[in-house]
Amino acid sequence: MSDDTPHNPKRDDTPSPRAFATTTGFVCQIAGLAYFLTGAAYWFVSGRVQDPTPVRVDTVADFFNDANVTLTVTTINVLAAVAGGLAMVAFGIGLQGERRRSGVGAMIATGALSAIGTTSVIVYVAFAGAWIRAMFALLYTAANVVLFLLAGHSAAILKRHPPPENLNVVDDAWLEEHERTRRRH
Repeated sequence: MSDDTPHNPKRDDTPSPRAFATTTGFVCQIAGLAYFLTGAAYWFVSGRVQDPTPVRVDTVADFFNDANVTLTVTTINVLAAVAGGLAMVAFGIGLQGERRRSGVGAMIATGALSAIGTTSVIVYVAFAGAWIRAMFALLYTAANVVLFLLAGHSAAILKRHPPPENLNVVDDAWLEEHERTRRRH
């Protein structure tokens, strides 16, 4: 196999036009992992950290009682952080692999997390007076807005500069060459 085959292109010094998208994928993976681990850790210790509900929760409607609003919003934030963190890790892997639709998926995930965070800030301040929780939700929202903008730019880059058709394609010739080089070592 020569050096100019699609599987082993000659290297030049020009950066890939999709380098920003792959870097954004790495950032999404790190942020998603942080969201997932933070949400899972808080979920694990929430019984000891969080105050018990003022009104007993027997039905779903009891979650929306005015006295339980802080608990309900915090629960939604924790669940969103766990699920959204996993989604961001998945879309980050897709962006690093230069998958074209991963940028749009990352935008959807971070946009949903931004909307949940913004709603949380409003509810914490207007209905619960929980200013410290509102500050954390505001920081969470700001981070998600930045990630949303990065994902949007990455989606535009991947649309403008689609990856080559033979990206991540392994055929029999490549496998044979790999097997030969592996035996030499």
